[in-house]
Amino acid sequence: MHGLTLPTAGNPLIVILAALLEFGAMANLGATHTDIICTSVFVIYEAQKDINIEHIADKVKALLGGPIATLDEKVDQLEDILVKYKREMEKVITEDLMEAQLVAKAALVIEILTKDKVEIPEGLIFLSAKRLPHRGVLYKLNLAESAIWFNTPMN
Repeated sequence: MHGLTLPTAGNPLIVILAALLEFGAMANLGATHTDIICTSVFVIYEAQKDINIEHIADKVKALLGGPIATLDEKVDQLEDILVKYKREMEKVITEDLMEAQLVAKAALVIEILTKDKVEIPEGLIFLSAKRLPHRGVLYKLNLAESAIWFNTPMN
């Protein structure tokens, strides 16, 4: 370590140039190396006077502004899609649960009927239930014989 000091405020390029000058003066370099460092510092210092940092910042902002704005739009669109499909998925899950509950309730009724010695077709199984628009329910059974029995009003 050569004991270089780097100020924390000001133009970063000026800070780097000052550090290079300090290094050139402190290090055990030959005259040629010291001259090269000093010359480089002065060339860079003079060149930086003509650099318009605000202009460069505006150019960078212009170059990145379009893609960033487009990215923001895409993120907003993705968020809208996620919200929409989240609602749809919640609806499907709720409907599926309700339909599964209807199947379970129908199976429970069959179990109760069996215990009460009511004649039902052997092996009657409710496979699924679908809610109808007018609040009715369409059940799917495992056998045609079971479906005929289920559709009989007396049962």
